[in-house]
Amino acid sequence: MESRRYKVLFPIVLTLLYIVFAYFWIRYEWANGLLISTSEVTSLNIGTKFVTDFISSLLIVIIIFLITVFQRKPLKEIGITINSPILVVILFSVYAAMFFIKGDFSVKGFYTAFFYLVMVAFSEEMVFRGYLFTALDKEYGFW
Repeated sequence: MESRRYKVLFPIVLTLLYIVFAYFWIRYEWANGLLISTSEVTSLNIGTKFVTDFISSLLIVIIIFLITVFQRKPLKEIGITINSPILVVILFSVYAAMFFIKGDFSVKGFYTAFFYLVMVAFSEEMVFRGYLFTALDKEYGFW
């Protein structure tokens, strides 16, 4: 029973660390004038925007990925599977169509599309649904 708790406790703690880290990192960005909204992205500040978004969103995702790889666990334990490649293609096609319909082909438009697809959606799905929910489901079952 104790081992079962540890297997669930580690993903919960790492997920909470992700939330706390993101909060304090964004506060740091705000205090130091590094917080750039997606509507203010230009070719001059895109590097800063990418680095700050990467640190706040994807750094913990990469750490989770590396922990899994170094422990030689299958990637399905952190939710990386392609059970339905057709669904992936359909969803990506809908997202691409929405991008083309909006018609903003500027640096801001491309970064906004990238930001919401990779920085927001991928990191959230990976940490919460992929990592945390998979660990809980594995130990306690869905219901």
